[in-house]
Amino acid sequence: MSTSDVLNMFKKKELEYRNAAESSYLCISQHKKLKLV
Repeated sequence: MSTSDVLNMFKKKELEYRNAAESSYLCISQHKKLKLV
């Protein structure tokens, strides 16, 4: 395994984590909006 392979793996994981964090944040803000209405 080369260093570029490892870096690519980390980048993929970072994207997955970021997407998961964004989607959970969106869910929370949607819930808050629903409660406000």
